[in-house]
Amino acid sequence: MDPMTAIQASQASWQQMHQMCHRCPMAHHPLLGMMLILLWAGIMLVNFTQIFRKAGWPWALGLLMVVPVVNVVMLFILGFAKWPIQKCLEAGRKEEPPK
Repeated sequence: MDPMTAIQASQASWQQMHQMCHRCPMAHHPLLGMMLILLWAGIMLVNFTQIFRKAGWPWALGLLMVVPVVNVVMLFILGFAKWPIQKCLEAGRKEEPPK
């Protein structure tokens, strides 16, 4: 392949990629995209703060779900650790539940 053909091929592929990017509605409205991301993050924060609160932990632990890597660790803790609310329920239960 001669150098001129290689340059033309790379320009053609760049133009195709450029056209594909302009089809995306967020490409023309970056502020709208940022607002949607912030809205999604807010909804998720409210959900996680409620989950941690209902599990018996401080609601502020839900705020850690925004921090990368820490959020994965917190999900493992939430999934596998003994919840404080479970400890309270087990301590209050004197007899075996009916089967």
